[in-house]
Amino acid sequence: MSEQYNLNGGLLVMGSLCWEHTGIRSAWRQEALAMAHKISVPLPIRYGRISTTRYNTYTMVYSMDLPENHRGTGYVVPFRQNPFRSPSDILTAAETVIRVERNLSTEGWKQVRSRDAVSFDWHWGALGLAINPRLRQREDDRQYFSEQLRREWRGSFSAGFRASRYQLPGETAAFITGDGTLRFRWPPGVDDLDFVMGTVIRPSRDEAQPGYPSARTIAEAMYRVNCYNYFLSNYRCGITTFQDDEILRLIRDQYNLCNYLQKELGVSVSD
Repeated sequence: MSEQYNLNGGLLVMGSLCWEHTGIRSAWRQEALAMAHKISVPLPIRYGRISTTRYNTYTMVYSMDLPENHRGTGYVVPFRQNPFRSPSDILTAAETVIRVERNLSTEGWKQVRSRDAVSFDWHWGALGLAINPRLRQREDDRQYFSEQLRREWRGSFSAGFRASRYQLPGETAAFITGDGTLRFRWPPGVDDLDFVMGTVIRPSRDEAQPGYPSARTIAEAMYRVNCYNYFLSNYRCGITTFQDDEILRLIRDQYNLCNYLQKELGVSVSD
């Protein structure tokens, strides 16, 4: 058996990593991701986290309890580095994803690393892994190395990691398991990849209003602060949820922002 990895991987994207034009994220996308080859995939996503850095508007989370007809759309984006030749190469790529998710420069990340051990979970997120199920049917290097990768990934989480923090009370399960595995159903069109990694976000919990926000609540949060960028950028990028049409109708009709949607941002909203 060869001692060299030969695994192709991708990143699961369902939010601002796909489109945000900060210096950190733009440079990383160009260097690390083959964006021209991104693959649209169904995902159990919805708006469910109040983001203080986005003026208390809602950002995307995973929710395993969404029925099939309410699943949204995100992307799997291949890494430019494919194929990965060693487990350390994959773990380094994962660490870079975490740095970019946390919007830290290389220097800022060095400072974090000097204070804390690198962990695949942090205060609002965790980076999970899914292995192509077809590899389990193989008896070659890729099957062996994928299992080795799974074991190393499992050991990269903090002692305090709890998958239950990534779901709301009453939900059947989180999108990530206790060993860092993503509950990602491998779709057609992604068979060339051996693994995907992706960030799972902790949903906001509100005892006064349990459950996920309605389309109206999501729209009102944006209207209060006149901040629509996250939602509309997702929409234009093709990252969608089952609530999008209702949210857009509310923005257009109740808040009289039809011209804003159609002219300034190029978003067409039909009746």
